[in-house]
Amino acid sequence: MIQPGRQCGYSNGGNYALLKQWKITGWIPVFGQYKLQIEGFPYDPHVDHFTCSQGKRLPFKTFDRNADRGWLKVYRADYQDCKLCPLKPNCVPKSQCRQIVRTVFDPFYRRALERQLSRRGKRMKKLRQRTVVPVFGSLVEFYGLRKVNVRCKSGAHKVMMMAALAFNLEKYMKFTTQSTVNQTIALKVEWSWASGDTCLCFTRLYLN
Repeated sequence: MIQPGRQCGYSNGGNYALLKQWKITGWIPVFGQYKLQIEGFPYDPHVDHFTCSQGKRLPFKTFDRNADRGWLKVYRADYQDCKLCPLKPNCVPKSQCRQIVRTVFDPFYRRALERQLSRRGKRMKKLRQRTVVPVFGSLVEFYGLRKVNVRCKSGAHKVMMMAALAFNLEKYMKFTTQSTVNQTIALKVEWSWASGDTCLCFTRLYLN
């Protein structure tokens, strides 16, 4: 029995499905324990079944749930096929037949991974590394998000919001200061032109 990897952070099938429902192109990278292919068992998405190395099919049988209450799809080979298979002692020595379990969000993972490996996906990765990743690093290192000392999700949400508020406020203060300086220089130049003092205008324009 092959267990699917646990969903990891914001890289999970629920997020991929929600983005598709909202008609948003998501560039969330696929990471964690998810595996696109299962060695020796190629998957055919058109008929929704796996095929073993002996050419026997493992069709979809039923739904199940994992420890996190996430929905799973169970694919199972026919009992007679495994019973007569010469590879059974090595393939499933303790079970009657081979079984593969995948998350119900597997198609969304596949599309996200294809998008991630595309040329545009690689460009988006570089953009994310320059913009998004440093922000999370700063929040963890300098804004108290290395450890959230609350128990409930609503409390963690408040901690995250306060950290984001502090981060954005600091950036805004820096931006406001620079913007104010630029406006002051512009006003000086405008006043110099209006007063007809050309020499003073060029001095303030190039020396400030």
